[in-house]
Amino acid sequence: MGTTHYHLGTKNHLFITPELWVRGVVDPCPVRLADHLRNWKRPELSIRDASVQWTKLPSGPPAEFDQLLLARAEIVVAHEYVDLASDPHLRQMHQASPHESVRLYLRGFPGSTLEGRIPSSQVEGELSFLTLLDPVSVLPTLPEVEAAVRNLPYLLVQRSMVTAIATIVKARSS
Repeated sequence: MGTTHYHLGTKNHLFITPELWVRGVVDPCPVRLADHLRNWKRPELSIRDASVQWTKLPSGPPAEFDQLLLARAEIVVAHEYVDLASDPHLRQMHQASPHESVRLYLRGFPGSTLEGRIPSSQVEGELSFLTLLDPVSVLPTLPEVEAAVRNLPYLLVQRSMVTAIATIVKARSS
């Protein structure tokens, strides 16, 4: 079994499904994670050095696998651990274009929401994965998963796993 190392600036990935949360490295990884997720030619992602935990069962040590095929259609949330300062695409996304503050209600996670900012063009767009910037999670039944997504600069959220997108209206001063 391989050893998994998680460092900013490397090509490590996090995936959350209704049943599992997985850390590992998409293989092969010559492009950005968003490109892998939006390419539906293969129904699975091949992940090496995978660490797997159940989301709805008592936590214990993760199971470790050299290789794992993960069904792309089951992925609710994904993240690529990269150093924001060295990634011009992510830096540009944080600064450019108008954004909407939103709350996402997720399929498979009753009582759980994600809040953050989405580029305005994605709110009613057709991308299969939304880019949620500065996410704040409310996952009361999944503290381990909530801890895993805490303080991440963004999450990729599969649109088909979002049951509702609520635009948050800022309080108006009189």
